[in-house]
Order: sequence, then C-alpha cells, then structure tokens
Amino acid sequence: MQKERHHSRAYLGEVGTAWRVIVPIRGRLTPVVLAERFQSKTAALDWLYSAQGEATVSSERRRVRQVTVNNPAHPLETLPALS
Repeated sequence: MQKERHHSRAYLGEVGTAWRVIVPIRGRLTPVVLAERFQSKTAALDWLYSAQGEATVSSERRRVRQVTVNNPAHPLETLPALS
C-alpha cells in the first residue's frame, strides 16, 4: 500500500517587524513567504485559518508547482541519468 504524501502545514514567522505566512512546498528547499504582512500573530493566524488564507496557500502551492514542472531548466531535469 502506498503511503499518502501530505504537504507540511503553512506556519507563521516574524520577518522584520511584521508577521508573515510561510508556505513549505514539497520538492523545494526554500519555502514561499507570502506577501501579506500582519501586525500581530493573532491577526496572522486568523487570516491563515480563514477561507481566504486557505485559498491563498492552496493557490500558491499550485502556482509554484506549475512553474517548477514547466521550467525546462529545473535542476532535477538537467541531472544525467544514473546507469
């Protein structure tokens, strides 16, 4: 039976003087930091768990995945085949 693969949850980080939502992307070393800035951790959590926040995280994951898959210069696609 194949193990289900899940994305890691989005989390909050204090970047500079604002709280930001950070989205881990499977297959990438660096996560995506969303553009929204929040003055408090509570405001950031409220937004993250709202319908708008969940939709934004989901669409960002899809967007990054499409860019990675459609990019012919992606490092994983340029590796030589193992023999």
